[in-house]
Amino acid sequence: MVALSVQQAAQLLGERRKVLELKAERGPTERVRRYAKEVELPQLTEAFRRLREGLFGECCECGEAIEPRRLAAIPEVPVCKSCEDAGSVRKDRGR
Repeated sequence: MVALSVQQAAQLLGERRKVLELKAERGPTERVRRYAKEVELPQLTEAFRRLREGLFGECCECGEAIEPRRLAAIPEVPVCKSCEDAGSVRKDRGR
């Protein structure tokens, strides 16, 4: 299902956590800091849960594998590009 090993995925998520924690603490605006705290960090926590349960890299909507390049860019992403484009998930990212 996943092109990344569990160790690689954990490393990616750990690196992303550092970035998001810094963003939540020192982001350039209150809006950016709040979004990191309220949206991105919870998504990351959910990604760690999926990793522990062996579901990391599986789309939460359709069950298909999420593209490895997408996971490498946004490791906490819960859905594949097709489901996101189809509107299967909320479109509130970054707003």
